[in-house]
Amino acid sequence: MRQKTFYLPEEITEGLFTSGREWQTPDGKEYRGSYHRYITNEVYTGSVWNSKTSKKLFPFIDRSKISTVYKELKKDIRTKYLTPVPFKPFVTDKIRKDGVFNRYFLQKINEQKIIEVDETHFQALESGLIDKNLYNSIQIRWYVSGNIEDVVSGSSVNLGVRSKNQKQITAANKYLPGLTGILTDPLQLYTDNDFKVPKDING
Repeated sequence: MRQKTFYLPEEITEGLFTSGREWQTPDGKEYRGSYHRYITNEVYTGSVWNSKTSKKLFPFIDRSKISTVYKELKKDIRTKYLTPVPFKPFVTDKIRKDGVFNRYFLQKINEQKIIEVDETHFQALESGLIDKNLYNSIQIRWYVSGNIEDVVSGSSVNLGVRSKNQKQITAANKYLPGLTGILTDPLQLYTDNDFKVPKDING
């Protein structure tokens, strides 16, 4: 899914071509052929956008070189590490009250797959209990309550939840390419901060 639903002609560079070793598809396969690029640095297959056939491309990673380097490093690094466990976030009463919380994502350096983890596993990576040689990581702030859309007041604009989260996604994607394919909905986990717990009918 593209970051914007509409792009001006001057925001698109069409008719590009690669003979290989520049881009790869989401499944990690090297891509050869025509492609186009947007001002947002998104790259898609096809010389022009086609909603049915265009696929997002990512910078090419030479897995053979990574594998060779890792084998050399493996001699000097510890072999017993914790394995990251995928985590599905949920909105607690505290998060609902605060309106924002931290989310954590890890990506193996030799894979496209990105997983979300809890704070414990993120800190385990930071402390070295999870192998830092294998994973890149990012922490983002995620907003779950407040105005959904931006509010314009005179010359100032107060960003809504959608815009705040989209900015987080876009910035984080520069460090973990492919994150935009995971966080496709900036209103994920959104909850009305006026939510009230119903009275106990048995009380």
